[in-house]
Amino acid sequence: MDGQISLKEANAFVRKQFQGLMKRHGFLKNKRTGFYVRIQSGFVQIFILRFLRSLPQIECLLLPAFLYANGHLPYMEARYIRLKEQLDLKESIFFADIALPGPPGGYHLTQFERVWNANHRVLEELLIPYLDQLDFEKTLSLFQSGKNDFFQTRMGVSDDVACAAAVGLVKCARYEEGLARLLEIRDIYARAANTPSSSRILAQKNLEYIDDMLFFLQNKPDQWENNLSRRIAETELETFRLWTET
Repeated sequence: MDGQISLKEANAFVRKQFQGLMKRHGFLKNKRTGFYVRIQSGFVQIFILRFLRSLPQIECLLLPAFLYANGHLPYMEARYIRLKEQLDLKESIFFADIALPGPPGGYHLTQFERVWNANHRVLEELLIPYLDQLDFEKTLSLFQSGKNDFFQTRMGVSDDVACAAAVGLVKCARYEEGLARLLEIRDIYARAANTPSSSRILAQKNLEYIDDMLFFLQNKPDQWENNLSRRIAETELETFRLWTET
């Protein structure tokens, strides 16, 4: 039997290695959330390291800077089951698979090293390089389709993904497509804004945002394109401040 490493020691190692990995690839730690964040081509790329029941869990999320999110409701998440298929059949990326039962919690050292190395490889050789090559059009197409080999719509936020795709079309000056999509999505936000829930205020804010865009697109007043772009830019600025201010 190989040596053992405690959960405390293992978690400290994962935290340090993860921090170094994020720093190397230009992700900055948001002190308010503890998330690692990088803004690229109008979208926010987020990595999260959590310890659930003392076991490390790594998440990767994408959200559009041009739709109000108030620091939550990420819209796309990395499909780690799909990424796992890229590994050798004997490897795993889930720390829960190798945790030793009963107190004190820990791992067999060689098993822990194998799982961490698999996580590191998935991040540095697969997922981060994919994020590096994303531009606005590529990320927008992901939000339009709802999934690819790396990401899929997060459960419960399909309406937000559809709204993000609609606003993205407007941002790309594809006005007719964007208008049609915004008209489809408006009723969903109107219902949400009038339904008591924790997200009601956010729905109301996005509804007002949608209505402002619809006004410009449907009425075309003087300087409407400039005013439309300015309205979207105001939203992006709020999002940028939310994620970059510490």
